[in-house]
Amino acid sequence: MNLDAQRTQALEKANRVRLQNSRLKKDLRDAPPTQSRRMAAFIIEATQEPDPSARIPVVTLLRSINRAGDSRAYRWLGTARIAQSRRLGNLSLRQREALAALLIEDAQNLEVKQKRKAGK
Repeated sequence: MNLDAQRTQALEKANRVRLQNSRLKKDLRDAPPTQSRRMAAFIIEATQEPDPSARIPVVTLLRSINRAGDSRAYRWLGTARIAQSRRLGNLSLRQREALAALLIEDAQNLEVKQKRKAGK
C-alpha cells in the first residue's frame, strides 16, 4: 500500500470517528435531561480503549449532557476525583463507577424535582 492510500485510509477512519463522536454528543444533548444522564453513565461504564469513543475527553462528554453545562461537568469531575484532561478510555474502574453513580443520582434527583413540580 502506498503512502497516499494509507493517508486516505487514515483520514477516512478519522472522519468516521469524528462523526460517531459528534452523533454521540448530539444524542446526549437532544435527550431529556434524566435520560441524557443515564445514557452518559452507561457510556462511561461501557467504553473501553479499543472503542473510538474512548478518545473523547470526559469533560466534553459531560458538557454534552442536556442541561448540564460547564459548572456541573467540572463539579462532577471534582467529586469523582478525575482530572479535567482525562479521556474516557483512561478512566480507572473506580473513577468510572464514581462518575456513573453521580450521574444516576443526579438523574434521580431531577425526576423527584419534576414530580414535585408536576404535583403543584
